[in-house]
Amino acid sequence: MPVREIGGISRANLNGVVHLNREANVLVIGLNVNHAVQHAVVRVLDGKQQIFQQNADLSPERVWSHQLPLANPQDKYSFELQDDHGAVLLRQTEGEYDWTPAAEIHVGPQTAYVMPPAEKRSEDDWLQLGNEQELDGELLPALATY
Repeated sequence: MPVREIGGISRANLNGVVHLNREANVLVIGLNVNHAVQHAVVRVLDGKQQIFQQNADLSPERVWSHQLPLANPQDKYSFELQDDHGAVLLRQTEGEYDWTPAAEIHVGPQTAYVMPPAEKRSEDDWLQLGNEQELDGELLPALATY
C-alpha cells in the first residue's frame, strides 16, 4: 500500500490512503491511491456544502496533494474520492475515526469457539477447522478437511 509524501495516515482502505492536516488556516490534503482511478473526482466538503472539487486521473505512481485555505477554521472538513460513476471510494472527516468503545473490549482469557460435531458443521466451520489445522502444522489433516 503506497503511503509516501503525504505526511501521515488519516484513513486507509483498499482504494487508497488520505492524510488531512491543518497548517494555520489551511487544510493540507495528501492522497495515495492503490490502483489507477481514471476520471476521479476529489471533493472537500464543509458539512454538506461542497467547497472544492477537482477531476483527476490518479495512479499509484503519483501523489495527489492540495492545500485549501479555510474560510471557517473551526469547522470539520470532509475529503471524498469518487470514481467516474460517482461511487465513493474513500471518505474521511477530520477528527472522526473508527474505533471500538472501551466498554466493548474484553481483556483476559477469551471465549474459545466450540466446533460443532461433524454432521452439524457449516462450510465456514470446515474452513475454520482446516485453517486451525494448517496453522498448527497439521498439513495433511488440513488438506483432508478442506
